[in-house]
Amino acid sequence: MSFLSLGPPTPHTRQFPHWIISANQLTCEQDLPPDSIRRIWNNCVVAVKILPKAVSGDDLFERLEVWQSLGHPHVLQLFGGSPPDSDPLFVVTQLQSNGNVNEFLAKYPEANRSKIVFEVALGMQYLHGRELVHGGLRPSNVLITDHGQACISDCGMIQLGPTENKTASRYLSPEAWKGTTSPPSDVFAFAMTAYEILSSVPPWGVLASNVIYQLVVRENERPDRPEGITEKTVGLTSKNWDIIEESWHKDPRQRPNFDQITGL
Repeated sequence: MSFLSLGPPTPHTRQFPHWIISANQLTCEQDLPPDSIRRIWNNCVVAVKILPKAVSGDDLFERLEVWQSLGHPHVLQLFGGSPPDSDPLFVVTQLQSNGNVNEFLAKYPEANRSKIVFEVALGMQYLHGRELVHGGLRPSNVLITDHGQACISDCGMIQLGPTENKTASRYLSPEAWKGTTSPPSDVFAFAMTAYEILSSVPPWGVLASNVIYQLVVRENERPDRPEGITEKTVGLTSKNWDIIEESWHKDPRQRPNFDQITGL
């Protein structure tokens, strides 16, 4: 997804709820390039994400009704989004200046990675407790707050249309490769995400998507435990590895749920 300058709002006559935010309510900070995600809304600095052309305004409106009601310290707060007849469509969220978890760990490699993974599990536990499937969990969708806490973003975005992230397939479960997303497929994606956070090694390295499909779906292969990693440094303990292995089980019914994962 790209971040673009917002054009003038599209005229409309519908009555919208308070969480609908028009483009003219967003102002750009001084000395920032027009393609920056940062905007000012209600005297606060927020992030604005432009959605792909393929996203339907009515579908976005229905999702926003659910998303804006969420409230959890490890789920990114969504303030609202554009009217369904806007061009382009966009959503307005908290701004997390530390970026995603990979960007954060590149700056702070000694950060407590086990804590970050646990916080991701807590956020996913909250979503699943509300019968919400994320569908696209991966490190790029794990943001880090100013206080160093993990915060899950882009919940349910996959249901609005396919992602444009070319590396997203490396986190998919066997059933998600076939187009089925579910709570167990989120657990599989969590395992792949935890693997990368704890080791700083992307699952499947630089392999192409068709090769990853062959390994995951047809051969039931999983990434090997990285060698030469200090447990004290990154938290890739035997217990954490056991959780990862259970969570990427081929059979979705054999994977633990997030109540069980957080309990472990």
